[in-house]
Amino acid sequence: MIIIDKFYKFNIKHSKSTAQVSAQNVEKKMGQYDSWISRLLRGDYETFTFPIIFRHVAGSKFADIISTQTGCLHLISKNLAEFMISENLTGFKLFNTIVLDKSGQENLKYYGLSITGVCGPPDFKKSIQYTKVDFLGNNRNYFKGYPIDLDSWDGSDLFIPGGTNAILMRENVVEKLSHKKISNFFPIKLSDWEMEENSMMHR
Repeated sequence: MIIIDKFYKFNIKHSKSTAQVSAQNVEKKMGQYDSWISRLLRGDYETFTFPIIFRHVAGSKFADIISTQTGCLHLISKNLAEFMISENLTGFKLFNTIVLDKSGQENLKYYGLSITGVCGPPDFKKSIQYTKVDFLGNNRNYFKGYPIDLDSWDGSDLFIPGGTNAILMRENVVEKLSHKKISNFFPIKLSDWEMEENSMMHR
């Protein structure tokens, strides 16, 4: 896993206290729920009308990174957006949003985070595979390590592997955001990443 030690998976913590928002003015057709998420995540804006409205639905603490209850699409604070631009980070772009509080008022400025950097799909056959026994005595299969194809990586600071909705980043991004003390930012080193086989929807 030495080759992936310099890369991380974007991750936040979900808690009852951390604010979460939900998109209001996007079409969420039955059976196509993941489509609008994936298109916004990748910066494919052709069918959207901006700004996209998000309403506060849970939690009370508005961190620098907040969940849109989609698993992979996130909003970032104006502070974080300006910092990423000032640091000349590559592989991302932003879309305009309106974030409404529970009373319908717009109080805080957030941007939607889209990722334009790419690499080839991960090859989980190269991961460490093992079995854990859960509290019911059932065997569960796990993968450890997130093998990426660096030959197909475009060199961006932030990027998404093909066939996934996972946001990955170079070590320099993690160092900069950690030094800036960005709230609700908990990256996972790719060599430490682990996931149950049945939970690998967004990988």
